[in-house]
Order: sequence, then C-alpha cells, then structure tokens
Amino acid sequence: MPEPESESEKAGRPFKNAKPSAPVIAAASELVRLELALKNKLHVDDAELEHLRGLPPDAGVILISNHADEMDPRICLELSRLSGKRFISMCNREAFDELSGMAGWVLQHLGHFSVERGAHDSHAKQYAIDIVKNGEQILVIFPEGEIFYLNEKIQPFHSGVVEISMQALLQQREKNPDWKAFIVPMALKYHHHGPIEDALEHRIEKMESHLNFKPSKEESFTTRLRRIQKTLLAMEETAHHIRQELQHDLFE
Repeated sequence: MPEPESESEKAGRPFKNAKPSAPVIAAASELVRLELALKNKLHVDDAELEHLRGLPPDAGVILISNHADEMDPRICLELSRLSGKRFISMCNREAFDELSGMAGWVLQHLGHFSVERGAHDSHAKQYAIDIVKNGEQILVIFPEGEIFYLNEKIQPFHSGVVEISMQALLQQREKNPDWKAFIVPMALKYHHHGPIEDALEHRIEKMESHLNFKPSKEESFTTRLRRIQKTLLAMEETAHHIRQELQHDLFE
C-alpha cells in the first residue's frame, strides 16, 4: 500500500531533510561566534556544558529549549561549536521558502529539517525518530512550537518530543536492550539593556516589510500586530484551502 501523504505534501510543500555540510556549518559558526562576541554577551555554564559533552556515545539525545527569540538558532549553533556535538534541528516548513528558496538551502546545509507547524507531519516525525535512533547527532526541538518572546514564561509544550523519544527507544531496544535515550532540557534567557519599545518597533517593522506593509508609527503596536496576524491567517487559509466561514473579525 502507498504511504499516506504528509502534511507538507498535502499543502504542496515537499518535506526538506537536513543536509549538514561541515564547511557551511564551520563558516556560519565563526560568523555567529563573532556576532555574539561583538554584539552580545553569551553566558553558558561550564558545568552544564560538560553534561552535554559527557552524554554516552551512540545514545539518543533530544535537546529541548524554550523559544524566546529569533536568536535562539544561533545560540544553538554556538552551543554545538562549544560542545563539539553535531546538532540537527527541526524548523518550520515556511522558513525554507524564504528568499526564493535560498534560505532553505542554507537551513538544510546547517542541519535543519522541515516540519509543518500545527499539523501531524508524519514524515518529519519519522525523520526525527531516525536521528535519535542513529545516536550520532543531537536532535534540537523547541517544543513550544513557535517564538512567543516571553523570555521567562514558558508556554505548554507539544507532546511530540516524548513521542519521538519513546518511539526511538522502543525500536532500538528491540536490537539493543541496554540502549538509552536522553531528553536534555535547556533554558534561554535574554537581558535587554535598551528601551523595549525600540526593540518592538524594529521587529514589527521587519514583519511589516516582509508582508509589503507600509509602516505606520502613528498606530499602536496592538493595531499593527493585529493587521499582521489577520494577513498571516489569510495566507495560511489559502495555502491549506480552508474557507473562512466566520464573518466577524476574529481579532476584535
């Protein structure tokens, strides 16, 4: 019997697997290292870094973290460099189509694979299970599902992390009863030293520019964010062939 279509295929977007390239990762790691040294001060506890380095070889490992900022993937890239471990990360499918697909090439060669957010993506799930079973790389997942910019507040985790680790564990223990899998929690916290309004303005302008909106600083952040939300929702409805039945404004 043919396998059922994944959510990516149903949406007309093929699954993107990770294609980690040592030269691409090395170049990006150096750029991130310099960026963090010049613009930010990254603190990683040495003892906790040793925990990551000391995980048993060939064991399955899933590194999970809160998703507090767009900087998170770069932090993970630096953590990979510091620990000497290869990371393979789950990334939202739409990111691979940015910059006319060039972003996808970079993401894949940095070790990212795609997942359809808000859907049961069986292809991505099985790919993640295989990474854990392989034991050569660390699987990185942000189980909140998206960036919430809440920093100290954690949103409910999706259950996929536990499902992936348990499936990998059950399958591998059929061959090796002593095989182990670890879920390693990580917390990312950012300290902003400038006015938060400046950071919000910059981020909202960036989103508006991506959607070809003309920034309107006379309007409140709330009004501008609602416009962005409505536009993104309409785009997703079109992409997934969903007809909006409700006539009222969902954001009022």
